[in-house]
Amino acid sequence: MSIKPITTHTIIAVQRPLLWLLSLASIICVVMLLVWFSFEYGRQAAGYDSADTTAYIDQLQAQLEESQAEIVESSRQATMLKRNSLIDDDASGQGESGQDESGQAGAADAEAEEEDERKWYILKVQVNREDSIRAALERRVKIEG
Repeated sequence: MSIKPITTHTIIAVQRPLLWLLSLASIICVVMLLVWFSFEYGRQAAGYDSADTTAYIDQLQAQLEESQAEIVESSRQATMLKRNSLIDDDASGQGESGQDESGQAGAADAEAEEEDERKWYILKVQVNREDSIRAALERRVKIEG
C-alpha cells in the first residue's frame, strides 16, 4: 500500500485581523508596564530616593557655579597682575627716556633737575601691593647702584 500525501484546499485565514492587532498591542503594553514596574521596584528596594538625588544635583550645580565664578575672578586678577607687570617693566625700561621728554618742557624745569639729582616717577599700583613694589624698586636701586 502506498501512502498518499494529504492535500487540503482550505487556506488558514485570520478572521478578525483588527482584533489580533489590538490583542498584540495590548500584550506589548502589559509587558512594558511589567518591566517598568520591576525597574521601579528595584530602585526602591536599593534605596534610591529621587528627592535626595535632586538635592545632590542642586548642590553640585551650586558648586559648579561657584567654581566658575572663582575661575572668572582668578582670570580677572591674573589679567590685572599681567598688566601691572607690563606697566612695571615699561616704567623700569623707560626711566631715562621719559625723564628726557619731561625735561624739555621748560627751561625752569631743566635748571631745577640739574640742581636736584633725584628722579621722580608716579606709579599706579594695585591696592595692597604698594609695599611689595616699593621693596622691589629699592632692590633694583641697590643692584644698579
